[in-house]
Amino acid sequence: MMVTIGMLEGKVDELVQKYQDLKSENERLKHVIAGQNTTIFELQKKITEQVVANRAIQEGSILASDADKNDMIKRLDEAIAEIDKLLITLND
Repeated sequence: MMVTIGMLEGKVDELVQKYQDLKSENERLKHVIAGQNTTIFELQKKITEQVVANRAIQEGSILASDADKNDMIKRLDEAIAEIDKLLITLND
């Protein structure tokens, strides 16, 4: 009879320890999920911002006149030429 009670106490202690371990693991996983949810939210926000920016670019391309486009190309060419000069200076 005493052996049976001792075995039961051992099994109860074992189950209590497993419960504590699972409870700790559950809390850890909740924190992991919360972090992942935050990351997902931030990424969704960035995607939305990029979609809005893309639409603005597309609408701007449609609305821009040829003169505006030529002016933009000229400014980009000037900026690229300036960058090239700086790179040559750095390489010397």
